[in-house]
Amino acid sequence: MKKINISIIIFFLIMVAVFAQQHTLTDNSKESSTYLIGAKRAEGIKLRFGATNAKLSEALSNSGLMLEKAEWKNNQATSQLVFQSLGLQKLKPKNEWPSFRKNDSSYLASTFGLLFLQKEGKSEEESRFKWTILNLLSNYSWDVATHLGVGYLDREVDLKGTYVYRIFSPLHPEWDTVYTTIQGNVPESLPSPQIDSVSLGEQSIKLIWNKFQDSTFIAYHIEKALGPEGPFSRINEAPYMDFEGGDTANYFTFLDGEAKQNIPYWYRIQAINCYGELTSYSKKRKVVLMDQTPPAPPVNVKVSFLKKDRTRISWEYPYEIENGLNFSILMGQKGQKINDYTLLNPDLLGASQRSFEFEGVAESGSYFVVLASDSLGNAAMTLPVFAAPVDSIPPVEPQALAGSCDSLG
Repeated sequence: MKKINISIIIFFLIMVAVFAQQHTLTDNSKESSTYLIGAKRAEGIKLRFGATNAKLSEALSNSGLMLEKAEWKNNQATSQLVFQSLGLQKLKPKNEWPSFRKNDSSYLASTFGLLFLQKEGKSEEESRFKWTILNLLSNYSWDVATHLGVGYLDREVDLKGTYVYRIFSPLHPEWDTVYTTIQGNVPESLPSPQIDSVSLGEQSIKLIWNKFQDSTFIAYHIEKALGPEGPFSRINEAPYMDFEGGDTANYFTFLDGEAKQNIPYWYRIQAINCYGELTSYSKKRKVVLMDQTPPAPPVNVKVSFLKKDRTRISWEYPYEIENGLNFSILMGQKGQKINDYTLLNPDLLGASQRSFEFEGVAESGSYFVVLASDSLGNAAMTLPVFAAPVDSIPPVEPQALAGSCDSLG
C-alpha cells in the first residue's frame, strides 16, 4: 500500500478548519446561481461548472446540471445555434471514488472528498460546510471535479473550432442558464505565475506575487535551489493557498524562514489551476539574504589639537574584527544633522587604524563622529564628541620698566 504523506493530510485538515473560519456560508441571491468556464487542451475541451455557493451545491448533487454544446460556425447568429446534450452531470456513486490512481495530491484530495461525501450534515450549516470543502477539493483535483459532477472533458471537438456550452438545471428552472464560448488554439504552455518582489528579514525571505495574474490559479508550490540550474526542492509540504490573505488583498506572500545569510538562493513558483493542472514554472528569482547586523561602534573617542592647526582623532576598538571592517571620520557643527556632517577621510581607514589627523580646526569647536562599517554595508557610529581648541599661547612678555631722575631730583 502506498504511503500517504502525513504533512499533506495535516494540510487538508488545517485547510478545513481555516476555510470554515475565513468564509461565511451564506446564499447571495444577487449572484448568478451557477457558473461555467472552459479551456482548450490537447485532449479536448475541459469544462468546470457548478453552483456558486455551498447551499446550492447540495441541491445540485441531487438533481445535477444538464450540459449542452453547439459548434459555432461562420459567425452564425446565436439564435441559429443547434445544441446537443452532453448528458446530466451529477454526483457519481460513492463506490466509484476509491478507483482513483494513488498519485500524490490527486489521490489525497479524492480520499478526503470521499470522506466528506460520506459525512451526513446534521444541520443546514454542517451541510453547507461539507459542500464548501468538497467544492474546494474539486478545484484542487480534476478527479474530484469529475466525480462530483462539476467537471467534464469533451473529447469530441475540433480543436480549431469554436464552441458554445451551456448548463441549466432541469429541476430548478429558477436557476440561471449559463453560457461560455471556447475559441482560439490550444495553448502551447499554460500561463505561469511570476514572483513580483521579495522582502528580506534578518533570518527570512518573503516572496510576494500578485493574486490576479490568472483567475484559474487556486494554489501554488514554491521551490528553492542553491544554484540557477538546481536541483530545486519544494519547500511547501502542502499546496499553498494563503488562507491568511497575505499582506494585502491583492498579493500572496510566502515566508521562507529557513534562509541563511550570505548564501544565494534561487526561487521559483508553480501554480495549480482549477482544472487540476500544474502550470509551468515562473522565472527564477535570485535572492541573497545579507548579514544586516551592524558592527559594534568604536569607543573612547578623543580629540587632540596639535601644532600648526592640525587635529587628531583617536579611538579604540576592543572587539573582534569581521566582514572587512573600516572606519570613517565625520565632522559637523552645532545644529547640523548627522547626515549633513562632512566626511574627513576621502579613503576608508583600515581595520587596524586607530587615529586620523587632518589640517584645520574650527575655533568655536566642532562635533566629531567615528563610523565603523563593514563590506556588507552595515554601519554603526559613536555619539558625537564635541571639542574646541584652547588658546594655550602665552602673551608677549612685558618689557622691564626704566626710569631716570632729573636735576631737581
